[in-house]
Amino acid sequence: MIQQSKEKGRFYKNQQRRVLESVTEVSDIDAIIQQANEADRLFNFDHPTPNLLISLEASSSTGDRTPEERREQQKREEALHASSLRVPRRPPWNSGMSIEELDTNERQAFLIWRRTLARLEENEKLVLTPFEKNLDIWRQLWRVLERSDLLVMVVDARDPVFLLVS
Repeated sequence: MIQQSKEKGRFYKNQQRRVLESVTEVSDIDAIIQQANEADRLFNFDHPTPNLLISLEASSSTGDRTPEERREQQKREEALHASSLRVPRRPPWNSGMSIEELDTNERQAFLIWRRTLARLEENEKLVLTPFEKNLDIWRQLWRVLERSDLLVMVVDARDPVFLLVS
Protein backbone atom coordinates (compact mmCIF):
# COMPACT_ATOMS: atom_id res chain seq x y z
CA MET A 1 0.00 0.00 0.00
CA ILE A 2 2.81 2.43 0.90
CA GLN A 3 4.68 1.51 -2.27
CA GLN A 4 1.57 2.22 -4.35
CA SER A 5 1.18 5.61 -2.66
CA LYS A 6 4.81 6.46 -3.44
CA GLU A 7 4.37 5.40 -7.07
CA LYS A 8 1.20 7.48 -7.35
CA GLY A 9 3.06 10.47 -5.89
CA ARG A 10 5.87 10.06 -8.42
CA PHE A 11 3.28 9.73 -11.18
CA TYR A 12 1.73 13.10 -10.25
CA LYS A 13 5.14 14.73 -9.77
CA ASN A 14 6.18 13.58 -13.23
CA GLN A 15 3.06 15.14 -14.69
CA GLN A 16 3.93 18.40 -12.86
CA ARG A 17 0.39 18.96 -11.64
CA ARG A 18 -0.84 21.09 -8.83
CA VAL A 19 -2.61 18.24 -7.10
CA LEU A 20 -4.99 20.06 -4.79
CA GLU A 21 -6.48 23.18 -6.30
CA SER A 22 -10.15 23.48 -5.46
CA VAL A 23 -12.41 24.49 -8.33
CA THR A 24 -16.08 25.20 -7.68
CA GLU A 25 -16.88 27.85 -10.29
CA VAL A 26 -15.76 27.87 -13.91
CA SER A 27 -16.77 29.93 -16.91
CA ASP A 28 -18.18 28.23 -19.98
CA ILE A 29 -14.91 28.43 -21.91
CA ASP A 30 -13.03 26.97 -18.92
CA ALA A 31 -15.49 24.08 -18.83
CA ILE A 32 -15.01 23.41 -22.55
CA ILE A 33 -11.22 23.44 -22.23
CA GLN A 34 -11.26 21.23 -19.14
CA GLN A 35 -13.65 18.77 -20.76
CA ALA A 36 -11.38 18.56 -23.79
CA ASN A 37 -8.37 17.91 -21.57
CA GLU A 38 -10.18 15.30 -19.49
CA ALA A 39 -11.30 13.42 -22.58
CA ASP A 40 -7.70 13.49 -23.87
CA ARG A 41 -8.80 15.09 -27.12
CA LEU A 42 -6.52 17.28 -29.15
CA PHE A 43 -8.46 19.69 -31.31
CA ASN A 44 -6.73 20.01 -34.64
CA PHE A 45 -7.69 20.25 -38.27
CA ASP A 46 -9.08 16.70 -38.30
CA HIS A 47 -11.82 17.59 -35.83
CA PRO A 48 -14.75 19.79 -36.76
CA THR A 49 -15.16 23.07 -34.94
CA PRO A 50 -17.66 22.70 -32.09
CA ASN A 51 -20.93 24.57 -32.55
CA LEU A 52 -21.51 26.86 -29.60
CA LEU A 53 -24.98 28.34 -29.42
CA ILE A 54 -25.03 31.45 -27.26
CA SER A 55 -28.29 33.23 -26.65
CA LEU A 56 -27.91 36.90 -25.78
CA GLU A 57 -31.62 37.43 -25.27
CA ALA A 58 -33.24 37.22 -21.86
CA SER A 59 -35.25 34.08 -21.30
CA SER A 60 -38.91 34.83 -21.90
CA SER A 61 -40.14 31.51 -20.51
CA THR A 62 -39.54 32.56 -16.89
CA GLY A 63 -40.74 36.14 -17.24
CA ASP A 64 -44.45 35.35 -17.30
CA ARG A 65 -44.50 33.34 -14.05
CA THR A 66 -44.69 34.50 -10.47
CA PRO A 67 -41.82 33.72 -8.07
CA GLU A 68 -44.01 31.15 -6.30
CA GLU A 69 -44.73 29.34 -9.57
CA ARG A 70 -41.01 29.33 -10.40
CA ARG A 71 -40.18 27.86 -6.97
CA GLU A 72 -42.81 25.15 -7.44
CA GLN A 73 -41.44 24.35 -10.89
CA GLN A 74 -37.91 24.20 -9.46
CA LYS A 75 -39.06 21.78 -6.74
CA ARG A 76 -40.71 19.55 -9.36
CA GLU A 77 -37.51 19.55 -11.43
CA GLU A 78 -35.41 18.71 -8.37
CA ALA A 79 -37.72 15.80 -7.52
CA LEU A 80 -37.60 14.60 -11.13
CA HIS A 81 -33.78 14.63 -11.26
CA ALA A 82 -33.06 13.61 -7.66
CA SER A 83 -31.59 10.25 -8.70
CA SER A 84 -29.06 12.00 -10.98
CA LEU A 85 -27.86 14.40 -8.28
CA ARG A 86 -25.25 12.37 -6.43
CA VAL A 87 -21.58 12.59 -5.59
CA PRO A 88 -19.15 10.81 -7.93
CA ARG A 89 -18.35 7.25 -6.94
CA ARG A 90 -14.91 5.76 -7.24
CA PRO A 91 -14.88 3.03 -9.89
CA PRO A 92 -14.17 -0.52 -8.69
CA TRP A 93 -10.48 -1.26 -8.30
CA ASN A 94 -8.10 -3.84 -6.83
CA SER A 95 -4.47 -3.90 -5.76
CA GLY A 96 -3.44 -5.65 -8.98
CA MET A 97 -4.39 -2.71 -11.19
CA SER A 98 -1.65 -0.53 -12.62
CA ILE A 99 -1.51 3.16 -11.75
CA GLU A 100 -2.30 4.15 -15.33
CA GLU A 101 -5.31 1.81 -15.47
CA LEU A 102 -6.68 3.15 -12.18
CA ASP A 103 -6.07 6.73 -13.34
CA THR A 104 -7.91 6.10 -16.62
CA ASN A 105 -10.87 4.44 -14.88
CA GLU A 106 -11.17 7.28 -12.36
CA ARG A 107 -10.95 9.91 -15.12
CA GLN A 108 -13.64 8.18 -17.18
CA ALA A 109 -16.01 7.78 -14.22
CA PHE A 110 -15.48 11.42 -13.22
CA LEU A 111 -15.98 12.63 -16.80
CA ILE A 112 -19.27 10.73 -17.09
CA TRP A 113 -20.42 12.26 -13.78
CA ARG A 114 -19.47 15.77 -14.94
CA ARG A 115 -21.28 15.33 -18.26
CA THR A 116 -24.41 14.19 -16.43
CA LEU A 117 -24.31 17.29 -14.24
CA ALA A 118 -23.61 19.52 -17.25
CA ARG A 119 -26.78 18.20 -18.90
CA LEU A 120 -28.71 18.97 -15.73
CA GLU A 121 -27.21 22.48 -15.51
CA GLU A 122 -28.53 23.23 -19.00
CA ASN A 123 -32.04 22.93 -17.58
CA GLU A 124 -32.91 26.52 -16.63
CA LYS A 125 -35.52 25.38 -14.12
CA LEU A 126 -32.97 23.43 -12.07
CA VAL A 127 -30.41 25.21 -9.88
CA LEU A 128 -27.34 23.29 -8.73
CA THR A 129 -25.36 24.44 -5.72
CA PRO A 130 -21.62 24.94 -6.32
CA PHE A 131 -19.70 21.67 -6.26
CA GLU A 132 -16.08 20.58 -6.51
CA LYS A 133 -14.94 20.14 -10.11
CA ASN A 134 -11.35 19.02 -9.49
CA LEU A 135 -10.84 15.27 -9.87
CA ASP A 136 -7.83 15.28 -7.53
CA ILE A 137 -9.95 16.60 -4.65
CA TRP A 138 -12.45 13.78 -5.21
CA ARG A 139 -9.61 11.24 -5.37
CA GLN A 140 -8.34 12.44 -2.01
CA LEU A 141 -11.85 12.14 -0.54
CA TRP A 142 -12.27 8.61 -1.94
CA ARG A 143 -9.02 7.46 -0.37
CA VAL A 144 -9.80 9.07 2.99
CA LEU A 145 -13.24 7.42 3.02
CA GLU A 146 -11.73 4.01 2.25
CA ARG A 147 -9.38 4.27 5.22
CA SER A 148 -11.76 5.90 7.70
CA ASP A 149 -14.24 4.52 10.18
CA LEU A 150 -15.61 7.95 11.00
CA LEU A 151 -16.04 11.04 8.86
CA VAL A 152 -16.62 14.53 10.27
CA MET A 153 -17.86 17.34 8.04
CA VAL A 154 -16.78 20.83 9.05
CA VAL A 155 -18.84 23.59 7.46
CA ASP A 156 -17.98 27.27 7.22
CA ALA A 157 -20.83 29.04 9.05
CA ARG A 158 -20.03 32.47 7.62
CA ASP A 159 -22.05 31.69 4.49
CA PRO A 160 -24.49 28.86 5.34
CA VAL A 161 -26.61 29.39 2.22
CA PHE A 162 -23.57 28.53 0.06
CA LEU A 163 -23.59 24.98 1.44
CA LEU A 164 -27.35 24.61 1.84
CA VAL A 165 -28.51 21.08 1.11
CA SER A 166 -32.22 20.41 1.19
